[in-house]
Amino acid sequence: MLQEILETFSWPASYLLIDDLPSMIIMRFPHCDFTFEVGFEGKLEFSIWPEQSDTNRFKREDALIALREMGDEKGIIFPFLQPYSAEKPSPEKMRHKIRNVCVIMQTYFLPSIGGDFSWISRYFEIRNRISGF
Repeated sequence: MLQEILETFSWPASYLLIDDLPSMIIMRFPHCDFTFEVGFEGKLEFSIWPEQSDTNRFKREDALIALREMGDEKGIIFPFLQPYSAEKPSPEKMRHKIRNVCVIMQTYFLPSIGGDFSWISRYFEIRNRISGF
């Protein structure tokens, strides 16, 4: 299902899908990995691993703290994500979730695929500002 949806998007580099765990697939690009992990009740977790580092994982929500702020400065508008009203997990609901993650990737993560991780320092600046450090 993931491969089928990924093929509907244009990516700036070739990638390899690695079926890493029973519930996780790695989308490996030359400069970073993205992970798609299905959790309890069909919850889809998405993370980025810059430079394929085991210690430098950012969940989608954390990365977007910086990427959305930087995008706002460049006039990038957060994309419209397709809602899906079914409450119970289903293959169709998972397709919607994966598609929405791909739309977010296309909007904010394409520079990271090419090796640009300038958002990481911004993320730590924002996190420290929020935390009062």
